Amino acid sequence: MSQILRNTPATLELLVYQDGDLTDLDANPTLAVTDANGTVVTTGAVTQPGSTTGTYQAVLTGQADLNRLTAVWTGILATEAVSFTQIYEIVGNLLFTEAAARASTISGAQTPLSDGTLYTDIMIQRMRGLIADQFEQRTGRAWTRRYCRVEIAGTGTHRLDLWDGHARTMAGDETGGEGRYYAIAKLITVTVGGVTQTVTDLVIDGTCILHKTGSFTAGSTSDPLNVIVEFEYGPNPVPAEANEHAIVMAVSNLVASDVSAFAQSFTGQDGTVSFELAYPAKVYEWLKWVRPVLAR
Repeated sequence: MSQILRNTPATLELLVYQDGDLTDLDANPTLAVTDANGTVVTTGAVTQPGSTTGTYQAVLTGQADLNRLTAVWTGILATEAVSFTQIYEIVGNLLFTEAAARASTISGAQTPLSDGTLYTDIMIQRMRGLIADQFEQRTGRAWTRRYCRVEIAGTGTHRLDLWDGHARTMAGDETGGEGRYYAIAKLITVTVGGVTQTVTDLVIDGTCILHKTGSFTAGSTSDPLNVIVEFEYGPNPVPAEANEHAIVMAVSNLVASDVSAFAQSFTGQDGTVSFELAYPAKVYEWLKWVRPVLAR
């Protein structure tokens, strides 16, 4: 899943391959982008930049709210109908910037990621997203500001516990990660039976939402999951330790090594070093230390 920073325009790109080679479609594809509620998100026209073979782009204007976007490209390839789906997440901040990763130093004041040809922007962005997901999975909490949408049955009271809901888009795809109920920070929208609630009438209390002026009408047979909650969770800004360990992780995994990726230990002139998974030792120790204990 690609990340796009809030209020920042982004270029959506499709690369079309046939038998491993970039290949033009019979004509420019069409692009349809929808958010987690199924609402259409407008983009610019689809173009083929510089007539680059098999490459198509469209500009997405900056999005004010966090969300999960689904981009579906459809076209014709060698007279056959084809479609390609991409997922983007609008986030409130980034685990680290590309500039910080490129400026990161190792022994001898070397900056291994400074070579933009050897380590492209796309490679760093992809690794950043993977690390953000790994950190959240390992620790049970997010280290960036993320989006979640929950479908839940109203309780008929002023209190609603999001733990009891289903974190998914209107299309049934999962939203948020392992830490979605840890550090809920902001409500984006809340609807009860299709009626939009005033966010200032609602209060976040741990994993619960309290209604100050009314109640969350109970679900019915015809509308069992009648409450939809969209919210932001995770820290802003990114904690310094998470930022530093993430950059170490990126360098460790992007820079080629003469040590096998499957090695559990390595013996050199400085002694024997043990490896835990794909994590540098200090990063792995930090991940174990920061895992939260969630109470309901």
